[in-house]
Amino acid sequence: MVEVADRGYPSGRARAAVRAVRARLAAYRHVRVEQRVVPADWPRGSTFDLVVLSEIGYYLDRPGLAALLDAATGGLAPGGDLVAVHWRRPVADYPLRGDEVHAALADRPELSRVGRHTEPDFLLEVFTAGPARSVAEVEGLC
Repeated sequence: MVEVADRGYPSGRARAAVRAVRARLAAYRHVRVEQRVVPADWPRGSTFDLVVLSEIGYYLDRPGLAALLDAATGGLAPGGDLVAVHWRRPVADYPLRGDEVHAALADRPELSRVGRHTEPDFLLEVFTAGPARSVAEVEGLC
């Protein structure tokens, strides 16, 4: 399942993005594309192998981010992955900076960081639900 979960942008841009993703993934009957407001409209009771938080966490205040992370980590299947990528430069209109979002993720005891790519402009990290395991361990190669 793919969740497009953002109405933070002007609605026309978000609707256009959702239409484009639906068109691109139309052949995949097991994929559902939805537009939601997070964290309020998080699909409670659903579990996901992958959650992507891309350029969204810093639009929330600290309580809103905590609610989003509660929902996202609570919805991860055992061994599921959470990928986060955020802009690191200061933006006056954002309540939080990207590094603050990633620090909040790193503080989650239910997550283990398994990958990190840092540049001056952005930070990309991969977390897994539960203990960290290498690709070789996951694939049974060692």
